[in-house]
Amino acid sequence: MTTQPLPKQSSRVQSKSSPMRSSSAYWFIAPFFTLLVLFAFAPLGLSLLVSFMEWNPASGINKMRFDGLWAFDYTLKDPIFWQGLFRSLRLALFTAIGQHLIAIPLAFCLHTAFKRVQGSIAAILFVPFMTSSLAATAVLASIFAALWSFLIQINDFLSSLPIIGSSIPSIAGFYSEATAAFTQLWNVTGWNVLLYLMVLNIVPRSLYEAAQLDGANFWRLFWNVALPMMRPMIFVAFTMSFLRGTQTSVGTWFGPISDIRTIDLPTYIIRTAFWDTDFGLASAQTWVFFAGIAVLVGIFYFFVGRNFTTLETTALNEADTSPLRFSSLWRIIMKFILFVGLAIAILPMLNLLLNATNSYSGQWLGFGNSLSANYTLLLEEQPTFWRNIWNSTYIASLATIGAVIISSLAGFAFALLEFRHKAFLYGVVLSIMLFPSLMNLIPTAINMAILGWIDQARAVWVPGMVSAFGVFLIRQYVQSAVPKSLLEAARIDGATDLRIYWQIMLPIARPALATLGLITFVTVWNNNSVALALLKAPEQQMVSQILSYMQAKNSNGYATGMALASLIPLLAFLICAGQIRLALNLENRQPQPAWWLKIWQDWQQRPRVATQPLSNTLSGADGVRAIACLMVILHHLWQRFDASNANSTVQAIDGFLEQGSAGVSAFFVLSGMLLSIPFWKAYLAAQPLPNMLEYVRRRAVRIVPGFYASLFVCFLLALYFVREGEKVWIRLLSGATFTSAFHYVTLFPVEMNGPLWSIGFEVFCYMLMPLGMWLMFAKYPAKGFRFALQFWLCVLAVVLMANQLILEGLVPDNVNRGWDHGLVGGAKQWMPNYNAIGMFAHYIIGVLAAGFIVDRQRRERQPSTAFDALALLGLIGMIAIMWFGKGTDEYAGSFQAQPYRYPWFPICIAIMLVSLPFSRVLGKLFDNTFLRFTAKLSFGLYIWHFPILELINFLHNENFRYAGIQNPLEFLWLASLALGLAYTAASISYRHIESPFLEAKPPTQPVEKLSASPIASHVK
Repeated sequence: MTTQPLPKQSSRVQSKSSPMRSSSAYWFIAPFFTLLVLFAFAPLGLSLLVSFMEWNPASGINKMRFDGLWAFDYTLKDPIFWQGLFRSLRLALFTAIGQHLIAIPLAFCLHTAFKRVQGSIAAILFVPFMTSSLAATAVLASIFAALWSFLIQINDFLSSLPIIGSSIPSIAGFYSEATAAFTQLWNVTGWNVLLYLMVLNIVPRSLYEAAQLDGANFWRLFWNVALPMMRPMIFVAFTMSFLRGTQTSVGTWFGPISDIRTIDLPTYIIRTAFWDTDFGLASAQTWVFFAGIAVLVGIFYFFVGRNFTTLETTALNEADTSPLRFSSLWRIIMKFILFVGLAIAILPMLNLLLNATNSYSGQWLGFGNSLSANYTLLLEEQPTFWRNIWNSTYIASLATIGAVIISSLAGFAFALLEFRHKAFLYGVVLSIMLFPSLMNLIPTAINMAILGWIDQARAVWVPGMVSAFGVFLIRQYVQSAVPKSLLEAARIDGATDLRIYWQIMLPIARPALATLGLITFVTVWNNNSVALALLKAPEQQMVSQILSYMQAKNSNGYATGMALASLIPLLAFLICAGQIRLALNLENRQPQPAWWLKIWQDWQQRPRVATQPLSNTLSGADGVRAIACLMVILHHLWQRFDASNANSTVQAIDGFLEQGSAGVSAFFVLSGMLLSIPFWKAYLAAQPLPNMLEYVRRRAVRIVPGFYASLFVCFLLALYFVREGEKVWIRLLSGATFTSAFHYVTLFPVEMNGPLWSIGFEVFCYMLMPLGMWLMFAKYPAKGFRFALQFWLCVLAVVLMANQLILEGLVPDNVNRGWDHGLVGGAKQWMPNYNAIGMFAHYIIGVLAAGFIVDRQRRERQPSTAFDALALLGLIGMIAIMWFGKGTDEYAGSFQAQPYRYPWFPICIAIMLVSLPFSRVLGKLFDNTFLRFTAKLSFGLYIWHFPILELINFLHNENFRYAGIQNPLEFLWLASLALGLAYTAASISYRHIESPFLEAKPPTQPVEKLSASPIASHVK
């Protein structure tokens, strides 16, 4: 049997009835193209018409007089115009080249070597884009001034050489251009990094690996694999940077021209239109300017940009996000590049905000006490400041909402629908995207004058809704993010195009829509040129306008105004940062619901009645570890605040936080519990003693790398900053051998990091606990839980008796005793109350807690609210001990005058640790994301936070010492800075120092030998 082909008529009918070919597509693109015609094409046509006229807009439209080609002839013969044209094109070209020479390698480094964190780093690099170049100019100028003096010295040296010196041009006359280029470089480079990462993430990892197998090094991977894939985006990104650079104004628009040799063309054209009120000549200048731009863009298109419309991206990464392997030298170079890039992105923005608190703007990263005075001065100079802030927010928000709606409609049509002339219309969109917005400034002003919209907000936000880049972004994202199978299934079910748009496209495209919204908001917020041309009345002006006026007048309130004006875009960025990473293909995950919605969903899905046995995990342990760590850090932070002149509430808080040193006791109890659990499990199951060599290995890889790094770094810092240290080499040696706990001279191993004293105590406890366990296993095997509990109570009694002997017989003399004599004198005052045997008594309470936990786990009991109540009781007891202990002697109420309110505080910690794994609610609350993250970094936070505090004291603020800060705002700023740096240092330490050792497998046996329990993850 043969199959007959279908008649041609049937084929034509089927093609015509195809669900992907529908006239509804034109309704989706109609809003965008309607606004495009009204506020882009029509004004351009009007501008071309006006260029043949002599017209002063103040005289009215009916006063236009045809002037032929006079304006073009005058423009072509105008020397000022040609100087400005070449200057603007040169500035734009150098600016664009510099941006992409930095952005392309930076994106490649992130993509290949740091792919797991590329989303977070790229989002930080994007921060400068959120800041108006006008606001950042003053800050960046101070940076560039130092760089420029260095370049001048190099230029002078080269000019003085005997042979080539005469051919070296002088750069002294290019300062204003170079400053503008540097500002643009800072402002836009991060945005270009995001665009390049968007494309690089479509390159399969297997392609890089295959090239490496063929012997390709870092340079060959970049040049032969990545760069060809980036070529279409290079054209798009470079062209956008170039067009942005052509519209950079170096001079002021107000007043007569001071020097024709430094005039740039945007300033010259706008001054011709709005200062000389000759719109005909300004229009002709604009079209000639556009012709010059088009020539350069055409040349670049010929060499790089052909077929750039085939640019493809994908919405999601491949699953493998591990970095490629490079040599150590290349990795060091790439890390250095990233560090410099992040510093350049963050520090000027941070300084911009801090300048609002200083009486002068020349101070770098200093928190002053002039915020109130500066704010008062700002409102005196600009009484309508907050009205202007509202105007900017209102205009930018309306433009953002409109752009998101209109671009999503058009982007959906171009991505998923088929219609006639689709390729041509999309080409129009791309051409508008590569069209300089300066071309539309003067015709837009003419158009708004005709409509009567001058001094009305709609004159800015309605044209702002037309976003060709938004259509491009939505189209690229939707085309790759919406599966064709999902689209076909929806059409089979009878879904209309509108329903597909509403129920399928919009939810999937949420990251791209958020990104577009943020970009539109910032663009309109910072669109100073349009606002200056259209909004004249003070009560209607945007904040960018009044900032430009204040900058021109060198106003004293300018720094405060631009800092306050930067807060709203930064807030918008913080809200949308996660969606940006998804939209620009920087993370390998699907969009997640909002945090508040996720909490509600988890609450709705919570089990009403426990029906499953208790899981074999330690719920709440990470939370206790994090709290203990934060207690110690806050204790050391609060020591630097002088609350003697504060009110009673602040003094009460001060006394409470001073008790945070008890977090050390919590660490000891927690370690005793976690490390003894495998021994308890083996003993109660009548199994042999766990592998002691594996125990030693685990403790070594957990403690030694980070401790040694901190010890030796702090030792070197102390040699530089603290030169009068006592017996520094003996203390260093004792710290390196973990024997520092046995004498007051060596108690503190280094000057710059006091908290390292506890490491020697803890290592001593690491040795004593398994020794006690070995004795119990060897002499009293398989005796059961009650006997083991009695055994460790006896061990505790022996330890307390030994501690009493130490307290009575090993008291140091009073010579040079006390904190006035440095760390050695302070250690002499601490001892013998602080000693290794006494701290082991804290540790044993954790060992006893572990026994209760393991015994209950063996019985597989259900979670109970009674344990929630017991855990809450332990938490309340801990807080009460700290609260009522404020203002008292540190040994008050302690048994044997031990530190940290022994045994009451350790017992409260033990009660919490025993109860949380069996609770219904509190254990989950203690296992929240922040506390888990802090617990993961807790060792790094503990060993690195104190040197950071000391460096802030030595390098930034000499008052940041014990009871040295009296201004609460200054203290909060310094504390926030210290916390941020501590978390950063701990993250780096964990990732590059601790983690490589923790993740390494033992040479002869698997890690699971110690215990198959999930508790091993806590021990590790």
